[in-house]
Amino acid sequence: MDLGDNYPRGVNLWDAWYYQWSNDNYLYTELAHPGLHEVDDTVLVFFAGEKPPLDNSLVGKAMNVARNVAWVKISRDLQNSSVLSPGEEEIGGFYTFGGSFSEQTNRGISFLTSYTDLSQSVSRLKTAAINGQIVLLWEIWSSSSYNRTEFMVIDTKGQIQGSWPLTSLSFPFELPFADDVVVKNGRVVTYVARLHFVPDTERRLLVASLLLVVRHLLLEAMHLLLTSILVHADDRTLCPGCTARKGTLHVATVAIVANRF
Repeated sequence: MDLGDNYPRGVNLWDAWYYQWSNDNYLYTELAHPGLHEVDDTVLVFFAGEKPPLDNSLVGKAMNVARNVAWVKISRDLQNSSVLSPGEEEIGGFYTFGGSFSEQTNRGISFLTSYTDLSQSVSRLKTAAINGQIVLLWEIWSSSSYNRTEFMVIDTKGQIQGSWPLTSLSFPFELPFADDVVVKNGRVVTYVARLHFVPDTERRLLVASLLLVVRHLLLEAMHLLLTSILVHADDRTLCPGCTARKGTLHVATVAIVANRF
């Protein structure tokens, strides 16, 4: 029994089976950034998803099984529903918020990795097109912590290139979650920074410098605010001695009384 506030509203008695009603807002998938690459009259779509997909028994948490790098090739004409990449057809579905079953079919999903341990899950997938090839860069995470960064290179048919197979970087390299990488002069470029890589002494100096900058900016903002108060000229309580006619504005200069915070 529950008390519904929306749909359905009121006191409700249920005779329900697990997985036959859903208000699940978890996505179980991450889109790559940018993740879309046009090749002639087709589009390659990259993402990190569960393998296999459409298993409704694997729910309840944001991450229930390891995610892997996957891609699909479709027509550039989005009115054409054909899927051009190889991959098994997965048939399943999900129960809607109202309790009805909505069928779902996945076609042509090609996986490039095959992690199964929940502590080895693909996240922050980045893609870049260089000289007819696609560079894929991603991080390996557990459900809560970063492990390492990996990359590989594939051709436009999804074949892993032998000279750049799946490779782990020899240093930690965490990527901004939603940033795209860029290509400059035939190289993939991304910008990252992690404060805890800085030695303790330098970190303290950096933090102190940042605080001084923030303090300076706040004082400047306070000065501009307090020296630019516009008041009505006939309001003698705010602007004693003002002689301007009603309707005009007068800038009242106010002294800064605080020099610290």
